[in-house]
Amino acid sequence: TANLPCLIYELSEFDIVTKNIALIHAKGEKAGRDQWAAVAKARFNRDVKKQKEVGLDLLESYLNNGKNLSPSQIERWSGDYNITVLDEVLPKIYSLLGCSSVDELFKLYPRKNQTIIEKILFDIGIEKLGFKELRNKNNFFGLKYGLTVSSNTQHPTPTRTIGTSLLSSAPSGPQCASAQTGAPGLGRSDKPPAHAVQRPPNANPSNNPKAVYKLLKDFKPRGNGREKVAALLNEMRNLKIEKHPHSFCFLLRSLFEISAKVYSDQNKDSGCPAMTKSDGNDKRLATGLNDIVSFMTSSSTDRVKLKSLHGAITEISKNDGILSVTSMNQLVHNPKFSIQVNDLCTLFGNVFPLLEELNS
Repeated sequence: TANLPCLIYELSEFDIVTKNIALIHAKGEKAGRDQWAAVAKARFNRDVKKQKEVGLDLLESYLNNGKNLSPSQIERWSGDYNITVLDEVLPKIYSLLGCSSVDELFKLYPRKNQTIIEKILFDIGIEKLGFKELRNKNNFFGLKYGLTVSSNTQHPTPTRTIGTSLLSSAPSGPQCASAQTGAPGLGRSDKPPAHAVQRPPNANPSNNPKAVYKLLKDFKPRGNGREKVAALLNEMRNLKIEKHPHSFCFLLRSLFEISAKVYSDQNKDSGCPAMTKSDGNDKRLATGLNDIVSFMTSSSTDRVKLKSLHGAITEISKNDGILSVTSMNQLVHNPKFSIQVNDLCTLFGNVFPLLEELNS
């Protein structure tokens, strides 16, 4: 355990200490002291000043109940998380999720809307959803989570985009969306507002380079010691897979090697296996990653995470797979061995969830 310097005050001094903390830290102003993160300020407001902090309450519930979190994310986000973004999101989505208030949304979680809420909170945590996306008037951020809102309703009703129609869970009436027309108050011959039927971008097949480019664009490695990860990632983003499949393959292999070593080193105190053997030599990549996945999934007891990483570890464990040492050697030494672009794109889609988990 670490020893931390501290000051001890008498209980009679509680009011004075609380006032000083509020002035020095909780106001968010520069005062020559360490700045508090948004989570710390929100906890102070809730626990000491007795102010309502629903965003913090929901975050803490998510960290306890979330199904899409890694141990490192739970540890990090409990102290460093964009609470201000979450506070702006909640008023925009509660009615779309069938709730009468933000408080009700929090009280019903995780019994209701768990998947959507956890996807939104996760994207805020990895900085994939921020103020820029929230305030984009031309593209409603909720569309990617299956939510849409009609412009003619004073209080948006819960709607989900399914195929080409909008299905509403609100009761029928002049201010409610019709499952047949797709928008409130419109006859069959009327067209709904343009933004009410706006749909997410078309999906690309997994063997298409465009699908790879999309994943690379949205991928944001987090954490210390990942400078080389970021450098390799930038090189991959600048490559055209159709023209440079072999270069892309070598960079992808390097990206996994570096990511695994950094992840293992940063989680060794929690019991994560090392990427080196007892004699100091490196383990085979497949062996090391299998050990890490076992750690990530608590020895395969976390069935949700194990399922999400199954494709990646299956692909990497292939003795003659594209990322294997055998294939790397063949690419260098065999004049007739090459990689098909479609196969490489499919491979990337399979292994990406593990790459993302190693750098989150």
